[in-house]
Amino acid sequence: MVMTASETLSQKYDRILSLCETGKKSGVYTQIRCPCNANHKHSDKAKSASLGLHSNGISFKCFAGCQTDDFLQSLGLTYRDMFPDSERTPSNIYTYHNADGSYHHDKVKYRDPATGKKDFRQRTIDDQGNIVGETASLSKIPFGMPRLLQAIRDNKVVVYTEGEKDALTARLLGYESTTMGGASDWKDEYKAFFKGSHLVLIPDKDAAGLKLSERMQESLASVTKSLRVVVLPEGKDLTEWVEAGHSDLAALIESSPELAKADDMSAPIITHTHSGYSFAWVSLGIKVNIDRLTDDCEGVISVTSNGQRVHVSKINLLAPRSLTELANKLTKIRKVNWELGLTAIAIYCNERQGALSELCDINQEPETMTIEYLLDPILPLGQPATIFAAGGKGKSTIADLIAVLVQYGVCAQGNLPFIPVQGNVLYLDWENLAETHRRYITAIKRGLNVTDHTPILYLEMEHPLTHAANSLRELIQERHIDLVIIDSQMAATAGGNRGLNEAQIASEYYNCLRSFGCTSLTIDHVTKSGMGDTDNLAAFGSIVKYNRSRSQWELKLPDEEDDNDHKEYALVHKKFNLGRKQKPIGVTVDFSNDGDTLTKIVFSSANIKTNPILSAKVLGLRERIRNALSEMGHGTAAEIAKHINELDKTDTIANALYRGTQGRTACFTHLPDGGFGLLFKE
Repeated sequence: MVMTASETLSQKYDRILSLCETGKKSGVYTQIRCPCNANHKHSDKAKSASLGLHSNGISFKCFAGCQTDDFLQSLGLTYRDMFPDSERTPSNIYTYHNADGSYHHDKVKYRDPATGKKDFRQRTIDDQGNIVGETASLSKIPFGMPRLLQAIRDNKVVVYTEGEKDALTARLLGYESTTMGGASDWKDEYKAFFKGSHLVLIPDKDAAGLKLSERMQESLASVTKSLRVVVLPEGKDLTEWVEAGHSDLAALIESSPELAKADDMSAPIITHTHSGYSFAWVSLGIKVNIDRLTDDCEGVISVTSNGQRVHVSKINLLAPRSLTELANKLTKIRKVNWELGLTAIAIYCNERQGALSELCDINQEPETMTIEYLLDPILPLGQPATIFAAGGKGKSTIADLIAVLVQYGVCAQGNLPFIPVQGNVLYLDWENLAETHRRYITAIKRGLNVTDHTPILYLEMEHPLTHAANSLRELIQERHIDLVIIDSQMAATAGGNRGLNEAQIASEYYNCLRSFGCTSLTIDHVTKSGMGDTDNLAAFGSIVKYNRSRSQWELKLPDEEDDNDHKEYALVHKKFNLGRKQKPIGVTVDFSNDGDTLTKIVFSSANIKTNPILSAKVLGLRERIRNALSEMGHGTAAEIAKHINELDKTDTIANALYRGTQGRTACFTHLPDGGFGLLFKE
């Protein structure tokens, strides 16, 4: 599709958007589903790309690292369609991304059509959406940085070329690739990005490329696991070699001698765990965990070789003799340089203990002023939320509903205000059996007409959450989990002889949830004292537990509905750290059974006002009086008390009516006949 020359930039932007599946708009940006998904470059269920309309051009950003060229080819567009007709049109735009996949900057390539001369310009896009030139504070990072780091973690070969064009060519040949720019751009400090990599250098076949190869070999020999230099038999660069009809890059790499190989025990992959650190030498199949690390660098060390635990003990990492003795012991199990590996662990742990996190400036506008949700309004994105109630009130049923809504990205029916962003769910259960959840989730899916069979992952747990934190963290990262449901917190934090109400356990629990790096929903019980006072319940345990949860909801159900197939709940927002609390949400649940067989569960909106028992639990007396007068038109205190089934509170209602006629907040009026009415119609 080619735009006409008469179109304005805004018209071009609208035309391009019409070719995309769009989402939310924020400022100059519109969220889109990346069209490169159609070419199977990556999956984009959450509309994680964006188009920006700026005064001097249109920008494209994709969380998965797709380039503008990929985007244009997917839609049959050209770079001319992204810029005003008065602007010089680029021949390519290379987008650089930070380690977390966020946008860093663009490198814009221009080519003179008459001379063929190339010209490169840096640009960034500021917080106001303006395209600006490179600033002095712009840090230098590798092209395709997230993919580079993942390739190093996965022990894959990485191809380094002299420019972005050749790096993308290497990618088409099946290799992860990167560059720091042209032959003159390399600096020794860049070697930190390539620590522990299997690196293949493919310089251009010219004098500048030869000098680059020599400088990089000097820098990288001490940090890479392996290093090779490929001399192309034909063509000036990798792209010309491919254009000449060649594609077997693997054969070229294999025929190139290995120039350097660092000791495998010198460069582990390091992960910060809940209570310490994990050091992994992937090529050797060795992992060392340091847990319960103290300020004096004493901790518990566990060593795993090829998936089998071979050693566990307490250790003082600052005691050289202890390190040597352990190295000698482990050498009898695996003949590698354990002393070098253990020394690297000791140095790292000692440097990290007491270290501050990176400084940041909070006097900057955020990306959005809007609270984001994984499930609006229950689960704030990336934060811990809690639903609590007395036993047998249906907390796990609500949790199963939330699991279905999020896993399949479907909205609840029956006017329920639950709006999900699709994400993968992991259900951690200390309370029920998997078969129970299978029955309920199947019935819920039938009620929602969901036919998707994507797995909802489930683990039946035996040990406290913090004991399994490291294994869970690996699982969450491996399976790209967006929501973890914990059922229940009381069981998940039980262990030893310490009581649940201890602040330390509550704090450890939420530190553990935070380390998972995703949204969490905790199902919780109520205090023992609250069991007999169903109008004044509180979550069980320490006040620290209440404070660390960002959002707390209480699930209320009339006592007489416990065993009914028709239940009317109220979700009452008790606490919210991120903004204003939500109004109570009424939820009707209808269970359909064929004898002893559960067939379907249907959720819909419930009117709390029309359920006298539920409204008495949820609504304040003044609000219930207003609701009564709205239905009755007018009435005396005794008539209102009868209407809301509170005859024993007639005097209290009378006092509330008189107070409600006074002051600026008055909402009732005293009628001539002695009754009361609403001051204004609600």
